[in-house]
Amino acid sequence: MANNSFISDKQRYESHLFFNTKYLIRDVFTYSQIKELVLFAQDILEDKEDGNYYTDPKVTHPNIKIDVSIPKDWTSSSYKNDVCPSFTHKGLQIFVCDDKTKKLEELHTKYTVMLEDDYGCGYDSLLDTDDWNEVLEFVNKHGDKHD
Repeated sequence: MANNSFISDKQRYESHLFFNTKYLIRDVFTYSQIKELVLFAQDILEDKEDGNYYTDPKVTHPNIKIDVSIPKDWTSSSYKNDVCPSFTHKGLQIFVCDDKTKKLEELHTKYTVMLEDDYGCGYDSLLDTDDWNEVLEFVNKHGDKHD
């Protein structure tokens, strides 16, 4: 039996998998569901080109509406299991919440600033406030000045 050296076992497996998956998808999903899935996948790919998709607040916290302007030099460090999105800058981690989530989660403030290295350790925050300008001023003044 001749072995086609131009096609690897991996390629054969992937071809077989694609063929079977194609028919499974067609039998399980409607055309409109498949179209919606393809459009969603395209959005994901476009978002990936703009930054880290997996820490994008639109992905990690789609129901939270950030109503303040996040400075361009801050890095999103949002994690889907956190209550709200967060951003890091100059050694600080800034959590940004909206009014709806604040009320739902019974939080005292919309914004919390902590040391980035203290994330997940249960230490007290450095600043808790509802005033976004206070957050910006604090980060600009105290960023990179860890004790």
